[in-house]
Amino acid sequence: MARPSRSPVRKLLARAWGAGVLILAGCMSHLTVYQVPSPVLRAFKAAYPTATEVEFREQVRQGVKLYTAEFMEDGFPHEVDYTFDGKPYAPLKRPAAAEAESEPAGAGDDKKETPEP
Repeated sequence: MARPSRSPVRKLLARAWGAGVLILAGCMSHLTVYQVPSPVLRAFKAAYPTATEVEFREQVRQGVKLYTAEFMEDGFPHEVDYTFDGKPYAPLKRPAAAEAESEPAGAGDDKKETPEP
């Protein structure tokens, strides 16, 4: 007995699901040394010369393409992010004015000034 053919919608969904799995697998895979930009490798080796079990992965965070190194050093796991040009990445922080606005009223009042004699 012949298998009934799939509807065009089911075929489209099956293809989209398959493509989604491939895209996710690509985003989560580790990079080879040859896929990591040389400025990133140089900066990493200079900063962590004794690192072992090094693995790199590529990701986008806050609209910035990053190369994340996961590694062991002195028996402890570490992770560091670099931009394409080999500079360590520090996520954007909120401005101090925005942090002051978000503090509850009276949060900094516990530090009373004592008058000088």
